[in-house]
Amino acid sequence: MSMFGKSRHRAGARRWLGRILVPVVAVSAFTMITAGSALAQGGGSTSKPSGCSTRWSTSPYGAQAYARAGIFWDNVNVTTINVVAGWSLVEDMIDCGPGGYTVTAYKINVVTLIRVDGFGLNCNIGSAGGTCASTGTAVTYTQKTNCTNASSCGLSLGYMQFIAPPGGYLTSVRLQTQVKLNKKGGTNPLTWTTAWI
Repeated sequence: MSMFGKSRHRAGARRWLGRILVPVVAVSAFTMITAGSALAQGGGSTSKPSGCSTRWSTSPYGAQAYARAGIFWDNVNVTTINVVAGWSLVEDMIDCGPGGYTVTAYKINVVTLIRVDGFGLNCNIGSAGGTCASTGTAVTYTQKTNCTNASSCGLSLGYMQFIAPPGGYLTSVRLQTQVKLNKKGGTNPLTWTTAWI
């Protein structure tokens, strides 16, 4: 992990969880449930650095930022899953030069993908905002957040409930963060994506 690694990851998670005011414990493991299983919990958090780049920073050294994703959920039974907290953001924008000072991006685009997996599903299982697409075994909600001249940008998720239609069931809820950064007048923005969590 980079020089800004674990401590900034934990600090970022605490800041965003604090805004939601939900007492959860950050974990890295992901748990799935299957049809007929008992009460389960799942979720976790992940982070991915951009690497130093001048594509979005005016610094001659370039700058680095971190994309972060986190979600925590539990299921009442195989047809109902409750999301208790989540976040999707980019932060810790730091100049890669010897000063290591905080920088801003002129234009920030954060795309949050929330995917509910299972069987016999459609977009009527619940609402996570944004647009919705369904394949029958997965429902994906897409939310977009934009910021200008900022050093962080993202989305804080509160309580959400998903209920499978008759004959269907739910197995998991996952989240991914996609980030695009650009500088003023830039024509080659930097994009990167976290893993699904």
